[in-house]
Amino acid sequence: MKGAGGQQPRGGERRGDALGVSLAELLRQKHAGPLPGQEEPAARFLAAGIESLRVADPFAALKPLFAALALDPGLAKAANNLAVAFWQLGCPDLARTCAREALRIDPDNRRAKAHLAFLTAEDAADD
Repeated sequence: MKGAGGQQPRGGERRGDALGVSLAELLRQKHAGPLPGQEEPAARFLAAGIESLRVADPFAALKPLFAALALDPGLAKAANNLAVAFWQLGCPDLARTCAREALRIDPDNRRAKAHLAFLTAEDAADD
């Protein structure tokens, strides 16, 4: 494959787009993190989900929180906020599952521990 001006890309690099950015450069940029002033997509989705919870719309929070967790499986805060959303929607079993997932990701997460303790105590009180 020939690059711009009929030249072969150097070192086996392929062009990533019409602007002539090499695939290797795109990969370097991806692993270097977001550009200054830009948030990572997972952080944006997390913020949107938290905002939906803040305005008492837990159903609207589900999609961005799941998106945040899908983009960053290590984002315990997304799993923990899913627990809050499911509890607010009246789904305590799903809330407990999400709180446990938050603790699997981050065993020291104090909020997730508190949420799971609350959900477990509430479940015991319902019996």
